[in-house]
Amino acid sequence: MEGIAWIYLRIILTKTVMAEIVKKWYVVRAVSGKEKKVKEYLELEISRMKLNDYVNQVLIPTEKVFKIQNGKKVNKEKAFLPGRLSGKVCSSREPLRKS
Repeated sequence: MEGIAWIYLRIILTKTVMAEIVKKWYVVRAVSGKEKKVKEYLELEISRMKLNDYVNQVLIPTEKVFKIQNGKKVNKEKAFLPGRLSGKVCSSREPLRKS
Protein backbone atom coordinates (compact mmCIF):
# COMPACT_ATOMS: atom_id res chain seq x y z
CA MET A 1 0.00 0.00 0.00
CA GLU A 2 2.87 2.36 0.74
CA GLY A 3 4.26 1.88 -2.78
CA ILE A 4 0.99 3.00 -4.37
CA ALA A 5 0.82 6.06 -2.11
CA TRP A 6 4.42 6.93 -2.99
CA ILE A 7 3.75 6.66 -6.74
CA TYR A 8 0.59 8.77 -6.39
CA LEU A 9 2.49 11.44 -4.41
CA ARG A 10 5.28 11.42 -6.99
CA ILE A 11 2.78 11.95 -9.83
CA ILE A 12 1.17 14.87 -7.98
CA LEU A 13 4.55 16.49 -7.30
CA THR A 14 5.61 16.06 -10.94
CA LYS A 15 2.41 17.70 -12.15
CA THR A 16 2.90 20.56 -9.66
CA VAL A 17 6.47 21.17 -10.81
CA MET A 18 5.43 21.11 -14.48
CA ALA A 19 2.58 23.54 -13.72
CA GLU A 20 5.03 25.96 -12.06
CA ILE A 21 7.22 26.27 -15.17
CA VAL A 22 6.50 29.76 -16.49
CA LYS A 23 6.81 30.18 -20.22
CA LYS A 24 7.24 33.53 -21.95
CA TRP A 25 7.26 34.62 -25.58
CA TYR A 26 10.65 35.43 -27.07
CA VAL A 27 11.60 36.75 -30.51
CA VAL A 28 14.37 35.29 -32.65
CA ARG A 29 15.92 37.32 -35.47
CA ALA A 30 16.57 35.51 -38.74
CA VAL A 31 17.51 36.42 -42.28
CA SER A 32 14.45 37.83 -44.01
CA GLY A 33 12.92 35.23 -46.31
CA LYS A 34 14.53 32.30 -44.45
CA GLU A 35 12.03 32.14 -41.58
CA LYS A 36 10.66 28.72 -42.57
CA LYS A 37 14.12 27.13 -42.71
CA VAL A 38 15.03 28.62 -39.33
CA LYS A 39 11.75 27.35 -37.83
CA GLU A 40 12.36 23.83 -39.19
CA TYR A 41 15.93 23.87 -37.84
CA LEU A 42 14.80 25.08 -34.39
CA GLU A 43 12.10 22.41 -34.17
CA LEU A 44 14.59 19.73 -35.24
CA GLU A 45 17.11 20.82 -32.59
CA ILE A 46 14.41 21.05 -29.89
CA SER A 47 13.31 17.49 -30.57
CA ARG A 48 16.90 16.22 -30.91
CA MET A 49 17.94 17.72 -27.58
CA LYS A 50 14.65 16.61 -25.96
CA LEU A 51 13.66 20.13 -24.91
CA ASN A 52 9.97 19.72 -25.77
CA ASP A 53 9.03 20.38 -22.13
CA TYR A 54 10.82 23.74 -22.23
CA VAL A 55 9.69 25.01 -25.64
CA ASN A 56 5.97 24.97 -26.48
CA GLN A 57 5.72 26.65 -29.85
CA VAL A 58 7.78 28.26 -32.56
CA LEU A 59 5.70 30.54 -34.78
CA ILE A 60 6.21 32.71 -37.83
CA PRO A 61 3.90 35.73 -37.52
CA THR A 62 1.99 35.95 -40.81
CA GLU A 63 -1.03 37.78 -42.18
CA LYS A 64 -3.35 36.97 -45.07
CA VAL A 65 -3.14 39.40 -47.96
CA PHE A 66 -5.63 39.55 -50.83
CA LYS A 67 -4.36 40.74 -54.22
CA ILE A 68 -6.00 40.99 -57.60
CA GLN A 69 -3.93 39.33 -60.32
CA ASN A 70 -5.26 38.87 -63.85
CA GLY A 71 -8.73 39.87 -62.68
CA LYS A 72 -8.81 37.17 -59.97
CA LYS A 73 -8.67 37.57 -56.23
CA VAL A 74 -5.55 35.77 -54.92
CA ASN A 75 -5.03 34.90 -51.25
CA LYS A 76 -1.39 34.89 -50.02
CA GLU A 77 0.30 34.73 -46.64
CA LYS A 78 2.84 37.45 -45.98
CA ALA A 79 5.29 37.69 -43.08
CA PHE A 80 3.86 40.15 -40.56
CA LEU A 81 7.30 40.75 -39.06
CA PRO A 82 9.88 39.83 -41.73
CA GLY A 83 12.96 38.15 -40.31
CA ARG A 84 11.34 37.39 -36.94
CA LEU A 85 10.14 34.19 -35.28
CA SER A 86 8.30 33.91 -31.97
CA GLY A 87 8.78 31.13 -29.47
CA LYS A 88 7.10 30.27 -26.18
CA VAL A 89 9.98 29.15 -23.98
CA CYS A 90 10.54 28.28 -20.33
CA SER A 91 12.00 31.31 -18.60
CA SER A 92 13.75 29.37 -15.84
CA ARG A 93 17.18 30.64 -14.86
CA GLU A 94 18.38 27.11 -14.13
CA PRO A 95 20.58 25.62 -16.85
CA LEU A 96 18.99 22.90 -18.95
CA ARG A 97 20.50 19.51 -18.18
CA LYS A 98 20.83 16.75 -20.70
CA SER A 99 19.66 13.36 -19.50
